[in-house]
Amino acid sequence: MHDDTRDHRDNLTKAQPAFIACVSLVLACGGCGGSDSPSNTGGASATGSSTTSGTGDVGSTTDAPDSMETGASSTTTDDPADTSTSGDETGEESETGDATQCGDGIVQDPEQCDDANAVDGDGCESDCGFSPQALVWERFFDLGFMESAGDLALSPEGEVYVVGRSFDGESVRESIVWNLRSADGEVLWTESFTGDAALTASSVDAGDGLVAVGGSVESDGTRQESIRIYAPGGELQWSSVTPQPDLMTTYLALHPSADAVTASREFGTASSQVRRTGAQDGVVWSTGTSATATDIAVDEAGAVYVSGMAGGEGWVGKFDAAGELQWDRTWAGAGIETRVYSVAVGPDGDVRTTGPVIGDDDVDVAVQRWSSADGSMLMAEQVDIEGSVLAYRVDVGASGKTVVCGAHNPNGPGTEPLHAWLAEFDERGAMLWDRDLDAATCLRVKVDSDDFVVLAGSESSDVWVARVAP
Repeated sequence: MHDDTRDHRDNLTKAQPAFIACVSLVLACGGCGGSDSPSNTGGASATGSSTTSGTGDVGSTTDAPDSMETGASSTTTDDPADTSTSGDETGEESETGDATQCGDGIVQDPEQCDDANAVDGDGCESDCGFSPQALVWERFFDLGFMESAGDLALSPEGEVYVVGRSFDGESVRESIVWNLRSADGEVLWTESFTGDAALTASSVDAGDGLVAVGGSVESDGTRQESIRIYAPGGELQWSSVTPQPDLMTTYLALHPSADAVTASREFGTASSQVRRTGAQDGVVWSTGTSATATDIAVDEAGAVYVSGMAGGEGWVGKFDAAGELQWDRTWAGAGIETRVYSVAVGPDGDVRTTGPVIGDDDVDVAVQRWSSADGSMLMAEQVDIEGSVLAYRVDVGASGKTVVCGAHNPNGPGTEPLHAWLAEFDERGAMLWDRDLDAATCLRVKVDSDDFVVLAGSESSDVWVARVAP
């Protein structure tokens, strides 16, 4: 495995710095179906003019031994191919012991960067803080085949966990879990799953002292839902396998009780199974839904929210701590088909969703906000970005900062290139800023406690992970 890190904090101390194919297909045909160049470290670069339409801010009506799973698994505590560099490495104290001086080209606490000039907007501000939306670092992982980031999680301590998969054109060849340090992207440990009966990892979440990985394993000719719970250092705590015929993929979140909740999709049907699984009790509850699940989230009270699609419309539903459906809602934008790909719960308790609205010749971004109490729609906006944007994920930070990421085709469907796209929205659904990054697509996004944004996706055939300043 090879990984390549570009740490833009270091740049700023010197000069001024089967899923991927589906992405391209959707953007190329307007919705026909479900590198080593450094990135710009400057402020947000707008991807083009945008317009919004919608309802505005108005109210309307889930201990087993490791041997439970087969297939090869290996864990390492660091990455022997790590080429990570850190801007802090240039921040050694001067031989004379002088105090920190912003503008001397040496990064020292409490500086975030130091590019030895007083120019604002070049990635490092005159006060030695990052420019707004500056790219702090990015990392590329090459597994030798076509790779994709399956999921992304941040622990309460700020560490980054990424699930990636390698495809050989017919099936998943390898799944890997990476644990990276948020400050500089350094790999702390990895776990790799290979072999015909190995785990196909598709989701990850992190909580207090636990890291959960969800996916599927092959057994008796069928795919079965798999959950693996780790300590932060990578030690397996417990695992579980639940039979589910024709399992396609699993979305996972940690419950406040330390159980895991999952939403699993099945091949050939539009239905999904939502369940809660614990270390001692196994499956606590399991509930079927006719919607095609696309994401899952849990609030502090243990309520479960699932996003998905139903009959060509976007769908979101709430399940209580016992697995009973409390409400579900659909929404259709102004287009041929509306999809809701992601769900997140904000610090205010409201639920945010996002996804694409697919039209005849473009793809718009849709964002919605729902009351967790009764499912009433508080806001829905459809944003027309120049070109086409396929919105994949939404997240809300502790401060209420709401971000959406996806894939942007600035020249419209059927043209190149594709760019990873990131945008922030206010509580009324208005877009505050957006920017393109050099990677081809962003599939996952998270906001940390300091309002920095961590993204995961793909670039060429590599798994891509990056961190962007507030």
